[in-house]
Amino acid sequence: ALSSPDKAKREEAVAKNAEYISKCAAFGVKNFFVVVQIADGDRELSESFDLAVQGYGELADVLKANEAWVVIEGYPGNGMPVCTPESYRIFLKECPARMAINYDPSHLIRQGIDPIRFLHEFAPNVQHIHAKDTEILHEALYEHGYEKPPVRAKTHGFGSTFWRYTIPGQGEMRWREAFSILEQAGYQGCVSIELEDENFNGSEEGEKEGLIRSAHYLAGC
Repeated sequence: ALSSPDKAKREEAVAKNAEYISKCAAFGVKNFFVVVQIADGDRELSESFDLAVQGYGELADVLKANEAWVVIEGYPGNGMPVCTPESYRIFLKECPARMAINYDPSHLIRQGIDPIRFLHEFAPNVQHIHAKDTEILHEALYEHGYEKPPVRAKTHGFGSTFWRYTIPGQGEMRWREAFSILEQAGYQGCVSIELEDENFNGSEEGEKEGLIRSAHYLAGC
């Protein structure tokens, strides 16, 4: 509703979220995690994007007063426009509120965006990290390309035809290089393992193994 074209709905959402931020901040909460989603899919993307900038911008005072941040997850789903370097750059520049980035390289990799170059530009804006990786399946990419759904081929769990999410260290991400950039930028936040991997999810035993393997790999970076 923060990006609604209906001014009354936006104002109601601003009031509700401002109250929520104030209550949570009293317990020491500083990061408020969101996926920016447009409210009206029939509008031009640029117009909906501007409405989101305006809606989130109205939280500027409450975020500043509580030294808190809205931390954007760049999930590239339908109706979720803040997920690329261009869109992050515009949102962070034009929104007057304290906006930051949840760095999840898996979403960048599946879009064909270099996650290391992204960090070189945006590392000072990172307030949280999701440790998740993406494997690019090059043979499947040849078969299906980027744009079209498959005629008969099955898609991967936590993925598509040519990519799938994995635990850290089993995809394309260069974690050691990323942590070096983040350290130089002064990052002091969490590295939170987000377990989405068809080889581990689905059973308690498998998910425990996936988390343990992830932690051991990351500790070595």
